[in-house]
Amino acid sequence: MIEEGWIDLDRINVQFPTQHLRVTAVEMETGRLRVFGNSADPTSGGRCEHVPITLDHILASCSIPIVYPPTKIDDTAYWDGGTVSNSPLGPAIDAGAEDIVVVLMTPWEDEHNRSRYASAGGVQGLIAAAQTAFEWALLASFQADLKLFRRTNTVVRLEAEVARLQAENAALKAGLVSPAAPPDPTGSTHREIAWPVIIAPQEPIPVADIIRYELGTHEKLYQMGYEDARAAWKRAGRKVEGD
Repeated sequence: MIEEGWIDLDRINVQFPTQHLRVTAVEMETGRLRVFGNSADPTSGGRCEHVPITLDHILASCSIPIVYPPTKIDDTAYWDGGTVSNSPLGPAIDAGAEDIVVVLMTPWEDEHNRSRYASAGGVQGLIAAAQTAFEWALLASFQADLKLFRRTNTVVRLEAEVARLQAENAALKAGLVSPAAPPDPTGSTHREIAWPVIIAPQEPIPVADIIRYELGTHEKLYQMGYEDARAAWKRAGRKVEGD
């Protein structure tokens, strides 16, 4: 059970927060993804709803279907946002994030998944099949977000190149500069974002371990996550503590 003292709501809901929190939840009856935040998105077009964040918002974002009951906010029942968007990169980008870290609870690279099932003789049993189907559903939304991420950066690069060529062409026509020294264009209002650091386990984690709140299980998962984070940080070329 979450208690008030475990989450500093006053700090989250200050008038001018230095940390911009986004919480996602899905309307149970419509499947609509809602994005709640302690601040408004800096640019228009974002989906964030600037509201006072409450414990109910946090609980709604953790209300895994079947495992936990839905959480109500203003008479609307919500499920975990991961139901339809496991790792919502869009709200983070809309909030102005420039350095993104994604934490997954399941292996996401195809070669790891193929090798693990091949060594186990395939998916065995109803429970294993249900867990695998759940993992694929979560990973599908993440893969879709990554594709959108790549395409967005491609569009930004193309916009910058078009702006550069237009500025160079205009300057050449006006006879203001030589072809060897084109002006620095500022035509694009968008920015390219660095590829996210993706932290994920190398082996699947049983669902029971994720939803079972026991000290031994918690410590095991904590250590596993720490080592996976160190490995991901190192692969990204970043400084790792202790090295």
